[in-house]
Amino acid sequence: SQTIGLNRGIQDLLNALKLIPDIPIQVTLVGSHHTGLAESFHTLLHHSNHQLELFQPMSLENLFELASNHHIGLASEPGFSTNNKIALSNKIFTYLIAGNALLASNT
Repeated sequence: SQTIGLNRGIQDLLNALKLIPDIPIQVTLVGSHHTGLAESFHTLLHHSNHQLELFQPMSLENLFELASNHHIGLASEPGFSTNNKIALSNKIFTYLIAGNALLASNT
């Protein structure tokens, strides 16, 4: 669905970056989002070594290309709905095809 929202576990990831301030980390998010959400996520970054880049939804071809230029794919599914609790996210398969390591929640 390429939607970025508050109930997707992204805040948890950004908050966890506080624990590793000396390692440069680029977080890239792809999906529909509103300006206030992007600003909210940026406020969670506390170190200049950490960068956040947001993209609007893109074609599958471009999505695979972007993912292949990254190292780790985040597939956090915090269980905000019944389907989210029981279904594997398409992100998992995108990351695997792109050759990324996977950081996933227990679904």
